[in-house]
Amino acid sequence: MKEEIIVISGINFGQYIPENSYLHQMDPRTKIIVTMSGVIAAISLQTTIELVVLLGINIVLIILSKVPITTYLKGLKPFIIIIAIMFLIQAFFTPGEPVINIYLENINISKEGITFAYILSIKLIIIILFALLLTTTTSSMSLTYGLEKILNPLKRLGMPVHEIIMIMTIALRFLPMLSEESQRIIQVQNARGTDFKTKNIYKRVKNLLAIITPLTINAFRRAETLAEAMESRAYTGGQGRTRLNEPNMTKLDYTVIALIIFMWIVLLLLR
Repeated sequence: MKEEIIVISGINFGQYIPENSYLHQMDPRTKIIVTMSGVIAAISLQTTIELVVLLGINIVLIILSKVPITTYLKGLKPFIIIIAIMFLIQAFFTPGEPVINIYLENINISKEGITFAYILSIKLIIIILFALLLTTTTSSMSLTYGLEKILNPLKRLGMPVHEIIMIMTIALRFLPMLSEESQRIIQVQNARGTDFKTKNIYKRVKNLLAIITPLTINAFRRAETLAEAMESRAYTGGQGRTRLNEPNMTKLDYTVIALIIFMWIVLLLLR
């Protein structure tokens, strides 16, 4: 059964978009390994050429996923402000050769700051796109299965792996729901004459509370309903649970993992 696609304006992080692509057919463990490798590579690589090549690989994977590019752009949109703030912080406060003087004491934009800022921005974009690629091509149930299988060795240390992964997956799945709920509440408040564009700080805080309060109440109701549904189905954790469709590693998965290992070996040798 395909998961319901929730279309949300502004935030679509955590959505699963069912498509008939090689990425969708891959084992979730392989996709998690690809994502983690991409994130680690984005953090480790330092030169512009290396990061541009990694971004190119990311774009190729996005095209292969057959998910509309606009979906990834919408998922990236909420993080643009954070990336811009990080860019300005690095540009202004990284010491080095001054490029632009702001005519204030000890405040200038350095050449090293600009270089580090745009490298950091590319890294953040790559990390976010890899995360979006994983969530758009992997259903929440498959993602839970993949993470649990990868972290299975930690069970020997007494860690409740299944429960931790289940909580993370439910939280990720609730993000689109809460976003949709907040949009609905805003529309209701607008219909009641609430002015969200007012410049009065007191009224803005009051209007914000008019959104947060019902959103919080609805979130607790959803959590209670989910808990009751799990209890009514005799859910007691991952012990002894089986799956109707057990994902299996295919030649494609082994080939992708072998390519990742080969790429890491080449990178280590080049360094």
